Amino acid sequence: MSLLLKVGAGAGFAYLVSGWDTALHTANNAINVGMRIARIWQMLITSNIQTWRPIMDRFDRIQDSVFLRGCKSLGYETETVKVAVPDGEIEVYVHKPKAGREPSAKLPLIVWFHGGGMVLNSAHDIFLLKGAVGMGILNFFNGEAVIASVQYRRAPEHEFPVGVEDSIAATKWLSDNASRFGAESSRVCVAGYSAGGYLAAVVHQAARDRDFPLCSAVMICPMTRRGATTRSYIENGHRSDLPTTAMLWFWSHYCPDPSSASDPRCTPIHGIGSGQLAPCIVVTAKYDVLRDEGVEYFQ
Repeated sequence: MSLLLKVGAGAGFAYLVSGWDTALHTANNAINVGMRIARIWQMLITSNIQTWRPIMDRFDRIQDSVFLRGCKSLGYETETVKVAVPDGEIEVYVHKPKAGREPSAKLPLIVWFHGGGMVLNSAHDIFLLKGAVGMGILNFFNGEAVIASVQYRRAPEHEFPVGVEDSIAATKWLSDNASRFGAESSRVCVAGYSAGGYLAAVVHQAARDRDFPLCSAVMICPMTRRGATTRSYIENGHRSDLPTTAMLWFWSHYCPDPSSASDPRCTPIHGIGSGQLAPCIVVTAKYDVLRDEGVEYFQ
């Protein structure tokens, strides 16, 4: 074997053993995924939402089926309830321990609001399950809590403040009817991710202002400001997972009137007032455009 072949073979073996090939493939896949996401955002924000809605609704139905199978496998049974809201009614999906797994005491009730910029996604929220993108909330509680996911009405068909009023009405109804689901009204918590975190913040304040019980709130990467006005937009607005253009697109569909920004139901930081709110946790992500407004809201 020539010296050149020996050197080449040795270099190839070292390359495979070192794991560099895996690292490079992983990096390449990550870049490809990022580019695909960027293309999807570009197509979405440059198209009419009504063109996309039927496609997104079909995707939601597929996701719903996967989600419900996941809930069942974890030991939950799901009850769909209709809740009266201003000018209509919405569905709430209540995930509770299966019959035969009776708890020794009333369970806490977590009211969950899905993300999607107030425009996309559904209450059968894949983020509730453990997986590539999920947080595993249903997995973690594993039947030791009742979790109610709210199907609030979305923009642009239903602009601000429809989604927040739906969420407030649903939470109050769930609190009033907690015992029906084996939960305790004094142990109701609201939680959500992104747009859902925003809704959790608004409901958190509404519990104080409209006098219904709430023991705590969890806001995960919440959107709390109308408009790109913070440093994290400058630092992270180019990232493909949630670019600045996408957030502006969400707000323009959900709350097209800039004067609504002064309403605390639109910009929750205006509604904190003197405090007297239930305890809360605000979670932020370093490379998220929403990072700084979450920090600002907590502080």
